[in-house]
Amino acid sequence: MTATSSSRIVAVLLAAVVLIGGANLVAYAANGKPLLLGKSNTATKKTIVKNNGSGPALRLKTKPGQAPLQVNRSEKVNKLNADLVDGKNAADLETQGYRYELTSTAAGAFHQISFPGLPAGRYLVAYNIVSRNGGEVYCIIDGSRQALSYSSDIGAAYDLNTASAIIDTTGGVETMTCTGGPTLELYSNSVDAASEIDFVSLGRVTAGAPVATRTKASRGGGAAAGN
Repeated sequence: MTATSSSRIVAVLLAAVVLIGGANLVAYAANGKPLLLGKSNTATKKTIVKNNGSGPALRLKTKPGQAPLQVNRSEKVNKLNADLVDGKNAADLETQGYRYELTSTAAGAFHQISFPGLPAGRYLVAYNIVSRNGGEVYCIIDGSRQALSYSSDIGAAYDLNTASAIIDTTGGVETMTCTGGPTLELYSNSVDAASEIDFVSLGRVTAGAPVATRTKASRGGGAAAGN
């Protein structure tokens, strides 16, 4: 082998080593180089941002109306503590209830009950009102007229009026009116017979069409559904 041939072989080997080493350096740089702003950054391993001092490890800022973060998957992010959901605080997502306990009233044919502090909205309302000396009592939520009353005798001229309904007061908070005979009294005693009205807020109400069926007696003496 001539000296010239040996030199060429050595040169080729050195070039191959440089190319292989350079390829490894490029691969390392792809994972180890700083993030490029305004560019697409790609890595084959997880990127960790760690702040050993005080304050957050990462802060994202955008113009008003622009999302500071975007993801391409809907999988759950563990330990993500979000302050707002669709612009609502966690307290706004809790089921909120309002309870009003009545005080006894003087005799009269009409009794109007208001609910101070009740925000306008949609509610499931249920009430238990003890009345006396009023005969048949009829209670409604004024305006919407969505709540009816059922009266049962509990003895000694006392009646229990109870009902429930879904009401919508988004147009304004309404009042309840109870009517009966001219000597009707609404009675309330927190010890033995409290008259109270409860409101539970509802975020959404979906109306459905009921299906009614009639029943007929079976030969065995029971009841079976029929058409």
